[in-house]
Amino acid sequence: MEFFIIIMWLVLAGAAAAYASNKGRSGAGIFFLALLLSPLVGFLVALAMEPNQQAVAEKKGMKKCPECAQFVQADARTCPFCKKTLSTQAAFSTGEFSPDALSKKCPACAETIKLEALVCRFCGHKFQPEQVQAGVQQAKSEFDAKMGTEAKDKISRNLCPNCDAYNAWSVDRQKNLRKCEVCGQEYPLAV
Repeated sequence: MEFFIIIMWLVLAGAAAAYASNKGRSGAGIFFLALLLSPLVGFLVALAMEPNQQAVAEKKGMKKCPECAQFVQADARTCPFCKKTLSTQAAFSTGEFSPDALSKKCPACAETIKLEALVCRFCGHKFQPEQVQAGVQQAKSEFDAKMGTEAKDKISRNLCPNCDAYNAWSVDRQKNLRKCEVCGQEYPLAV
């Protein structure tokens, strides 16, 4: 009989831990709490905890919209909350300019196509190569301006623009450079 009680105690403590883990909280902590005090106490504590939205979203493979900070599906092209187009943000999230991640709207059929497309895949509308190149150049200049502003902002907050490491600088005053100890990128001292 005692063996059955111990097994049930462990199973219920595990169930309380699983419930807390599904809420994005520490399942191990709740398991040990339920093991020491009671599975009922473990369930009550897990029930009282607020869900950790970020941990739950990461488990589901979701990403955060850069405009409204709501979690959306990883493959979403438009945020359902703020209606912001997310495909243009993909070029900024990698830190490198990629015209493949950018899109434009066809003036003939209003469908979204790749920025570098010379022919609309939906209606066959043809774009002038000069217009396409001008669009790519404009997107690159916007990207460079945004990345320059973001890099300066991150450095002013002691963050590495490349890896977001906080206060991980080694300073070389002779070369007038600071180097991130985490990723090895070098940046000028005066920004």
